[in-house]
This record gives sequence, structure tokens and C-alpha cells, in this order.
Amino acid sequence: DALPISQILDHARDLAGTDGAPIHFQFPEVSAPVQADLARAALVVASMIDQGRACTAQQPVNVTGLAAGKSEIAVRFVPGPHSSATGMFDSYRAARGPSGIALRTARALMELQHGTLTLDTAQPDTWTLRARFATEQ
Repeated sequence: DALPISQILDHARDLAGTDGAPIHFQFPEVSAPVQADLARAALVVASMIDQGRACTAQQPVNVTGLAAGKSEIAVRFVPGPHSSATGMFDSYRAARGPSGIALRTARALMELQHGTLTLDTAQPDTWTLRARFATEQ
């Protein structure tokens, strides 16, 4: 189904809950529709938020739906001193949080929807999990 990024973010916000590090959501004013199943896509974003909360030391987790032709949702967080990106997608063990799914499972859900889930650690003080969705063709 074709969905606006803002609808996925809204549903993920409901799933994410309020325990743990604060979450800041930034909704795009306009976004191109993406091809995604709402329940699966929101579960992926909630898993990304859970992982961000698990890695950060009570710093805010920032969730952004990018507009301007991009079809992605980014979850940015400051990694804690004991956080490691190594093996983050290797385990089926979920980070503590309401989503209940591991990033490995979230990545598989994105691939089923012809999307991707990646981790960018190029900036050591801010890591970014990116869910890129397929767009309408």
C-alpha cells in the first residue's frame, strides 16, 4: 500500500511508548508516498527506537521522516560509552522496548517490503539507523 511517511511515524510513535530515553519526532510537511505495510513499517521504526534507547545514556532519540523526495525514516541517537555497532544486526535478541523485535528481524521486514535498514556510524558521536522504503513507480 502507498503510505505517507508521516502515517508510519504516527503509528510508530504509538508503539514506542514513553519508558526510557525521550523521543523527539519530526514529521515531514510533505512526503512522497512509500510502498509499505503500515503495521510492519511501524514495527520496524519502533524497533529502531528501542535500539536507540538501548544504546544511549538517557539522551534524546530523534526520529525524523525525511521529505524532499527521500523515502526514509532516520533514528538518530548518541551512543553510550559501552555501545558497540559490531553485530548490531546479527542477533535475534531484541533490545528492551515495546517493539519486541530485534534489528535483524526489522531488517528482514524491510527487505520483504523492498526496502533497506542500515546503521551509519560515520559520526562517532551520533549514530543513525535508516529505514529506506520503496517508492511508487
